[in-house]
Amino acid sequence: MAYIDYEFYTGTFGGSDVPQEDFTRLAQMASDIVDAIVYHPISEVTERVKRAVCYEMDMLFAQGGADAANGQSSSEISYEMLGDYSVTAQTSSSSSSSASMSLNGIPISKLAESLLRAEGLMSRWAYAGTRIDRG
Repeated sequence: MAYIDYEFYTGTFGGSDVPQEDFTRLAQMASDIVDAIVYHPISEVTERVKRAVCYEMDMLFAQGGADAANGQSSSEISYEMLGDYSVTAQTSSSSSSSASMSLNGIPISKLAESLLRAEGLMSRWAYAGTRIDRG
């Protein structure tokens, strides 16, 4: 079950990026990501936890929605050929470069991370500011 509802997202949080038709799925994904990066199960859903989910949901939406949650954030691929030489470049969108952490390729919002740290919920690997690939 998602930690937030559409009314909290649009009203209290003031979010407007995520369309209502995409909200339920992305809110659940963002809640699952928050659950994956915290040290222990969240027993009390505070306003900070809800805001962390909103920031993570905005990050997912900015990265391509459900594709970002599947580790396939939006990016641009360009090809250039000159004679026998070819160059392939992949550039991530600007918001992915602002993500300091990722979990199995899923970008973690810095604002979500900060709020969860303030609540004392972050896992040890997150305090180290590292990427983790759980396989």
